[in-house]
Order: sequence, then C-alpha cells, then structure tokens
Amino acid sequence: MGSGYHGKILHVDLTTGKSQIENPTEQFYRIYPGGGALGAYYLLKDGAYKVDALSPGNTLVFAPSVVSGAPVSGLSRFTVTARSPLTGAIGDTQAGGNWAVALKRCGVDALVIRGKAPSPVYLLIRDGNVTIKDAANLWGRKVSEAEAMMLEETKNTAAAAALIGPGGENLVRYAAIVNGGNHFNGRTGMGAVMGSKNLKGVVLSPSLKLEFADPGKLIELAKTGAERARMSDGAQFLRNLGTSGATMLQNSAGCLPTRNFERGDLPLLDEGFEEALNNARGKSETCYGCIVRCKKKLAGGYTAYGGLPEYETLAALGAYTGVSDFESLLKANELCTEYTLDTISTGGTIALAMECFEKGIIPGEDLDGLELKFGNGEAMLEIIEAIAFRRGIGSVLAEGSVRAAASWGSEAEKLAVAVKGLEVPAHLPQVKHALALAYALNPFGADHVSSEHDAIFASENESDREIMYGLGLYETRPAFVLDSEKVRFFAQSHHYYSILDTYNLCAFCFGLGWLYGAGDMVDIVNAATGWKTTFLELMLTGERRINMQRVFNLRAGISSDADTLPEKIFHPLKGGPSDGAYIDRDVLAALTREYYALAGWDTETGYPKGAKLKELSLGWLMEDE
Repeated sequence: MGSGYHGKILHVDLTTGKSQIENPTEQFYRIYPGGGALGAYYLLKDGAYKVDALSPGNTLVFAPSVVSGAPVSGLSRFTVTARSPLTGAIGDTQAGGNWAVALKRCGVDALVIRGKAPSPVYLLIRDGNVTIKDAANLWGRKVSEAEAMMLEETKNTAAAAALIGPGGENLVRYAAIVNGGNHFNGRTGMGAVMGSKNLKGVVLSPSLKLEFADPGKLIELAKTGAERARMSDGAQFLRNLGTSGATMLQNSAGCLPTRNFERGDLPLLDEGFEEALNNARGKSETCYGCIVRCKKKLAGGYTAYGGLPEYETLAALGAYTGVSDFESLLKANELCTEYTLDTISTGGTIALAMECFEKGIIPGEDLDGLELKFGNGEAMLEIIEAIAFRRGIGSVLAEGSVRAAASWGSEAEKLAVAVKGLEVPAHLPQVKHALALAYALNPFGADHVSSEHDAIFASENESDREIMYGLGLYETRPAFVLDSEKVRFFAQSHHYYSILDTYNLCAFCFGLGWLYGAGDMVDIVNAATGWKTTFLELMLTGERRINMQRVFNLRAGISSDADTLPEKIFHPLKGGPSDGAYIDRDVLAALTREYYALAGWDTETGYPKGAKLKELSLGWLMEDE
C-alpha cells in the first residue's frame, strides 16, 4: 500500500470477541483519508442512525489519517466518531497527544469497534493484532490510576492509552475520552459510548517505524513551520500562555459567556484571578512533534492531575457558573479529567441548574440543601462528583442540559444553552456573528473550531486579506454583521476546517492565518503519501465529510428545525462591553435557507441534493433506505 498508511483497518466485535483486518484500496483512502470522514463512512454503512447511541449496535470509530505521524507540526490528532448519546446526531471529536501516532505505529490506520463486551475489558493493540484484556480491576478507577496500570502492563515506554473514567462508565451522556492526562476527545459523549460497550480503554504498544513518500520534503516543511512559529504572534502567545491566556482577553472584549450566557463578561475576574493564573502557568508541553507547544504544566506550588486548565474549561466551569475562585476551578478541572467529563457540557449543565435554582424552578429538596447559586465553587465541586457517579440530582444533570431542562418544565427549557443538544462553547455568537451560522449549522452541534471566527474577515491586514481572497472573499465584514457575505465566509471556512478534521490537522498549525496555508497542506499530503492531490480535492474532501454527517442526522430524524440557536442567543446580553448584543431570529432563519441553497441542499429540508452527492462521490447515499 502507499506511503503514509498501511492499507489496514482493524475491526473488533466486542460481543463475539473476534477481530479482522480490512484492506481498503488506495481510492478508498483518497475519498476517506481519515478522521471524521472515515468515521462517518462506517456509521452510515452500518446504519448507526437506526440504533440507540448507548446500545451495542452503535459503531465507534477511532481514526487518525494518512498523514498522521509525519514529522511536521500539527499532525498528531485523531477523531472519534459514533452516534452521540447526548444529541442523537453524529458525534465527532478530535484530540491530540501521542495516541494517533502510536496507533499508526501499531500497523493499522483506524479502529472500528462494534458490539458490547459481556464484562469490562480494554483493547491492547500491537503489530496489527488486538488482544481483548480483562478490565475488572480497572473499572471504577480514576483515569490517573487506570492509565498507569494499563501502560505498566505493556512494558513499552512508547505505549499510549485512550480511556474513560467513572463518568464514561456511568454513562454520563457527555463523558469524554482522555489520553496522556490532558488530551481529550471531549465533545458529544464518546466516552459514554465506550462505557456502554464495557470498554475501559484502548492501549497501544507501538513498534513500527512509519514510512512516508518524500521524507526530505517533510523535513523542509517542518523547518518552514518552525521559522514561521518564531514570527507568529499567535504561536508565541500559545507557547507563552497556552489557551488559558485567552480568558482575560475574552472577558475584556465582552465575549466570555457568563452566568449561563446572561452577559459577556465576569466582573469578578479581577487582578487576583489573573495573578493566580499567571503563577500557576508552568512549562510548555506538546503533542507529538509540534513546535507550538500550547499545553501548560502547573507551577507556583499548585498540584492537580491534568495540568493547567484550557480556556474553554476556565470559561465553562468558571464564567458560565460565575465561579472566579482559581483553586476551585483547578479542582473542578482535575475532577473532570479523572472522571472524564467534557468540561464545556459540564459547565453548561451546571450553569443551567444554577439559574434554575435561583429562579425557583428546581425545588430545594431536590438538592438536599445544597445552595446551587452562581459563584458557589464548593457547590460546583459537589455537583461534579454527583454527576460522575449519578448520585441524586447528579443523575438528572448527567443527561445534559436539554434533557435536564425538559424534566423541569418549559421555563427551564428556555434557559438551556445548547444546539442539537450540545452545550454551546465559550465564544458568543452575539459578538462574533459568523458563529451564529456555525453553531446552528454544524452537523454535530455548536462548535467553535469547525469554521473560522469573524476577526480575520473584518481585518484590513494585508496578509489576512490575501487569505480571504484565497477563499474567494473580497470584502471585509465587521464582526457584528450577519448577512449574505457571512454565509459565504462560514461556508468556505467550514469546508476548509473540515479538511483539518478529516486529515486530523491541528488548527493551531493549519487554521487560517497560522503556520501552514492551503498550498502547504497540499505539499504535506503529497509528500506523506506520494499522491498528486490538489487543493480542490482537499476542499471536496472537507465538504464530503460535512455532507455525510448531514445525511446521517437526517436519517436519524434530526430535521432542519434543529438548525437554530437557543432562545437566550436571541435576547440582548445584559451588561459589560457587549451589553445589548443579540442575534436576530428572522435574519438567522433567512440566512440558514440561503446557506442550504449555497451548499446544494434542499432549501426546506436541508437534504443534500443528488447532484451534490454525486459531485462528492457520495452517490451511494442516494439509495433508498
């Protein structure tokens, strides 16, 4: 098989305990190079949209890509795909670290898991072979303990594990998967799918050396990235501060969702919080072979498993809930790591509960006397424990904000901030209007890294303008504008970022305006595989993934009615720099239909038309069910 990939996809049936290797053709890899596209392919072929997400019939796919492990920054990621137990839509989530490269070095390109083990197990993969191991002694353990035990058994210092904690085992619908202690497939509840299959983890014991078509060209591209990183403000910002450095910037810009999305800043994030954050910021860590090094260890006497919290975590567990005590946030992040809970959905669900408690929607007796008010860090920590182990009201909150709100009634439902059941991340569409389209239209729910944000489209900087010209966008548009040009901006950047989530390229290296541009992506794919791809083929690959996900959702019964925003986004923010900002409901609805037409979808149902599916080599999806 060609360079960069083995031509081997490992299929494991946990019910029967059997496994087999599939040997796809080169053409298959050209159409489905990895990531979310490969995952969507198997979910559609298996009809996973017909089954309950927590049933043995759900298909779970772990997929790096044909370029994963090449010696260039940003090629260390993998995607996990299954039907989401949180949303019912397709689930799609990426993580970095070393795990993706370790899987490739085990001799397989992807892992497809079906069925359910009769008792807890984990998978051990080496040299293209899989062993199903008993995990009875690991079940119930925190991640730090279980991971150490798994890796020790391999006797391989290069071993890597992706696993779940009690949150996944107890089927918290937004449970995550973690590898390396601080790399998460966080969104859409893939950890709960693992738990439903009695699968504690997937351990890799790599031994193979990866071969690529043109190693010299890859080394040249790696050096180019390193040179650009030294000159890149964004890369240096991440190297020095990590993503947590965005917290105070977002707060001062009024783009930090606060008190369950009531306002865009948290006034309590004062100098004391910033000083504690700066003191806790330790040495940089990195994913496999990456020059950016955006991960941060803890310093300043702080100790907590999982390291320094990322921006999204600080925002969701902090600003969403009104908690500004840094040590409470550090502990909350540690708990979510050990129990494998997605911090965005955890914070969003707790914030909903806090607002409902303060408004008298949740009876006090349901909380056993707990004062679940905004700003109460102690209460937040108790609730995280209750969620992970489904104790008391924690069992209700483990269902996610939308289901929890439905159990409390119509007034609570108006306060849930989620799209297609997925809690909204920490970037306000009221401030960045293109995100209104992104959140409403992204197939697996609100996501802030599935398309580009508004700043680059508003920029007059010459290099930014050139990037926009390359996508066929010739006018600048302010962040606070939502119009037809923003539809085009979202559509083009959505396809672009879908390339990243198919080839598993890190946005901090391959996002618009970062280290590598469109031409570099083409060069990297060709140097890794020996292909002669073009940017057109890459864009079609990104668009293909989105259309496959769209078809999955429609077949799962998720109609165009779901392509909207939560009620709160249509009402003005209250206070701070973004006071009064909101999204117009009617404008969004009209532009959504405009996007359908631009995408080649039916303007009422949003179903991809036959001509579009054929254009994307997806004619097989036109077949009648």
